[in-house]
Amino acid sequence: MAALALELKWYRQAVITLAREADRRLYDLRFPLAWERQVSTQARRQGLNPALIYAVMRAESALDPNAQSGANAHGLMQLLPSTAAVLARQLRLRFDGVADLRNPRFNIRLGTAYLAGRMADHQQDVIATLAAYNAGPNVLKRWQTRIPGDDRLRFIELIPYAETRDYVQRVIGFAMVYDYQLNSGSLRPLHDWTQTRTSDPLLKPVCL
Repeated sequence: MAALALELKWYRQAVITLAREADRRLYDLRFPLAWERQVSTQARRQGLNPALIYAVMRAESALDPNAQSGANAHGLMQLLPSTAAVLARQLRLRFDGVADLRNPRFNIRLGTAYLAGRMADHQQDVIATLAAYNAGPNVLKRWQTRIPGDDRLRFIELIPYAETRDYVQRVIGFAMVYDYQLNSGSLRPLHDWTQTRTSDPLLKPVCL
């Protein structure tokens, strides 16, 4: 059933069908490489690892372009209409409202621009970026003053919001799976996802 859903490009259905599957190794079905051209293009344009883009989409919407949150965020990367309007102006794109956010190409373009901006704000710190993506930048600033030190794994464990702590852990896990798929089974160590050196290859685009 999951394979059929994937063939029909019903990505969310494929993911959900296998949510309780005992065999957790079915990575190609549980972590579909959807909208590859758009993700690859925006990864190069924004200087992001495509695995991170996929991981955010997987965590935010289960790859459902019509997803809507209780906070009124929409689409693959779960953007608020107000945030999307600002991003669209910056990118000189026309934005006509929520319907545009349900367009995968449009949502990925705006979402990756937003993600890249937050990465720049946080000196390419993936952990801080993901925490801010979920909880907001102002909340993150409070946490950073209360959780001193450069140990990123310790920082994750001490995030006060259970939702954000779980979100960061899930996105990093998803990113490792997607990176494994995109690099022909080569597994990047966890350390590469939790350090902040801007020269690290993690922060360079990886073409699909």
